[in-house]
Amino acid sequence: MHKIITILGLVIVILGIILLAIFPSIFYKSAKEVNIENYRDGEKISVYGVITDIAYLKIFNITQITLDGSLKVYAPGKITSWHEGDEVYVEIEKNVTLKIGNNELAIWVTSPSNIHSVSEIRNYLYTIIISGVIVGLIGVLVRK
Repeated sequence: MHKIITILGLVIVILGIILLAIFPSIFYKSAKEVNIENYRDGEKISVYGVITDIAYLKIFNITQITLDGSLKVYAPGKITSWHEGDEVYVEIEKNVTLKIGNNELAIWVTSPSNIHSVSEIRNYLYTIIISGVIVGLIGVLVRK
């Protein structure tokens, strides 16, 4: 029985480390990689990136969030819970595409409830890894 507990602990640790290494890129698209030509108006995608600029535009009552210095996302209202430097993942929707000559400009929108912390998920993964270590140690100690 102790071998099973030890192996289970090891499997949990390995799984946690793998998930930590591939998160968030395995689940979400990098904000730097978003190409507006690949998405239709109304299409939703999930992206991740670091907030490089956040500004409240009072005249429109919206907050403009810039991810990785390249992707601008607009959310209604004033957002005070996120700041520059926060690493987040966000579900965004391509609202409209404006064509000006040969250039295209996409307007991406989200809601404040669709913005989540990457660090928080990483903390959960660290907790899984620590839990696996504890389970493994219990298996080793039961053996003795």
